[in-house]
Amino acid sequence: MPALKLDRKQMVSSTEMARRFAEYLDRTQTSLERFFITRNNEIEAVLLSVEDYERLVEFEEIVEHLVIAKMIEERQDEPEVIDLEALLREEGLDPDDLRRIDPE
Repeated sequence: MPALKLDRKQMVSSTEMARRFAEYLDRTQTSLERFFITRNNEIEAVLLSVEDYERLVEFEEIVEHLVIAKMIEERQDEPEVIDLEALLREEGLDPDDLRRIDPE
């Protein structure tokens, strides 16, 4: 995962955030700032506007749809019937391995 590039002004200690929460909350609304809340010099949380959050959720859904579309596209090239014995051989298994997992 790539490293986050942060401006020091975006990093706020949890103590500072607790003292001035309303001010930071207002800033997320008026100037769409984002704040990385730290505890013991580690980022623990992020405070951002609802609009930013909604964009992130929408982006995540788009990425999920793209991943699913790619999987569907890749599977269209696969044979419709899967040979279980060939699949087991590919995975280094045999039918007895399946029986040990589910004896029924």
